[in-house]
Amino acid sequence: MATLPNTISRIDAIRTGRKRFYTGTPCIHGHFAERYATSGNCVEYQFSRPVQRRRDLCFGDLPPPRVPGHCDLCERPARLKRDFDRALIERGFPMLECHRGWLCLSCRTGLFQLGDTPQALRKAFNYVSGQINRNLERQTDPKSTRFG
Repeated sequence: MATLPNTISRIDAIRTGRKRFYTGTPCIHGHFAERYATSGNCVEYQFSRPVQRRRDLCFGDLPPPRVPGHCDLCERPARLKRDFDRALIERGFPMLECHRGWLCLSCRTGLFQLGDTPQALRKAFNYVSGQINRNLERQTDPKSTRFG
């Protein structure tokens, strides 16, 4: 049976210049292993993750964009990037099942900045819809001024 290292907090590990620390509690994936001081990621999970991704992904098997050379979201011609559902990847689904489409850098960055979740996109949509509705009300209201 392997011996586990002494427990040390992440802050203490960083202060003493250690690369790894051990809290004595399992990571979110259930591993009782050391964690990296810089990221807090479990060493065991971090080690196994890239191997799993390489095993089940062949980019030649990905479906092509709907319109060749055009973003699937904004439909403008652009240099395209693969877009994957990160939530499914973290749950262990094969990469080919997580592929959502081909996006330009602007659309991909926008989705990422909004949190890449349907809830965040709905919230942004509701915000924009509310702003549009308020602007329309101002334009149709004869009492309102242009800057009011």
